[in-house]
Amino acid sequence: MQVGCPDGRDAGRGGKDDVLGRERMDFLLLLPHNTRVVREVDGTHAGAAASPHRYFKMAAEDRALRLKGYAAYRFGSHEPARNEASATAMFLDFFEALLAKHPFTVP
Repeated sequence: MQVGCPDGRDAGRGGKDDVLGRERMDFLLLLPHNTRVVREVDGTHAGAAASPHRYFKMAAEDRALRLKGYAAYRFGSHEPARNEASATAMFLDFFEALLAKHPFTVP
């Protein structure tokens, strides 16, 4: 099953480009100025060593997301699994850098 982009901004345009291969995203952040950020954390199944076919399919889906205007950020399965404190620090650092790159003010 294929679905359109999860925020609906690309839905209904028709044609093959109206759908993406992925059915869900780990985290979708919609920022002002049409900034759409996808954060993915891969499971142990996702690496090229585990399944080259699945890895190449995910890489193609990431490219399709980028072409549709999404910023896709992927984390390996072992990055957040180290321990809770280091995973929390890693994600805090990531989101601080992300929001520094895409600053906005809340009205």
